Amino acid sequence: MRRLPDAADRATDWLRWFGWSRLAGIVASIGVVGVGAWWLVRVPPPPPESRIPFDVAVTLAPATTLDGPATTATTTPARPVVHVAGAVAHPGVYALAPGARAHDAVLAAGGATPDADLSMVNLAAPLDDASQVYVPRRGEGARRAPPSAPSREPRGVTPPPGAASPDATGAAAPLDVNTASAAALETLPGIGPRTAAAIVAHRDRHGPFASVDALLDVRGIGPSTLAELRPHLRAP
Repeated sequence: MRRLPDAADRATDWLRWFGWSRLAGIVASIGVVGVGAWWLVRVPPPPPESRIPFDVAVTLAPATTLDGPATTATTTPARPVVHVAGAVAHPGVYALAPGARAHDAVLAAGGATPDADLSMVNLAAPLDDASQVYVPRRGEGARRAPPSAPSREPRGVTPPPGAASPDATGAAAPLDVNTASAAALETLPGIGPRTAAAIVAHRDRHGPFASVDALLDVRGIGPSTLAELRPHLRAP
């Protein structure tokens, strides 16, 4: 009686017919398709940045007022511009850093000269914008305004020697033309550094002025300038 082929024989016969190379190619294709499908549907790992620890930023709510949220204004301190005069190396106008003191102003002008009397200046005084720092020379301090007289000078400023002091009404008293320094004369209308120096030079060369009208002998002073100066000057 003839024996029927079992399943193993049938599979062996089929493989011989189909070929091992074809079967290996099909299995490889199925593997490639399976890997591609897994790559498409997989969940990607979190980025490395998500694993870096970070600080929690806290945002503060703005202050509120009855009229609504308050605005915070940031102001930058202004740089004071001061006039440095007297016994310094380079007198002039200087812009200093905010919070500067009189000492900084003297340094900005090249420092004090050897004949300066720094004991008459408060070098620690704070400076206001548009103020003056005057460094007197030795011997000039005796001609300054008396300490008891009221002063309208900005804080931190030493008045020039011989400068006029305000009277009880607040008006400046006339300057003594024979004792006023060049810096004090420059504060008068129509008088600049050159004219003030000419007045002092004429006074040193020819002696005290007999009257205010004698200023006409000074080069650079004419009748119109004298008319402006007459209310602000006196002569003994």
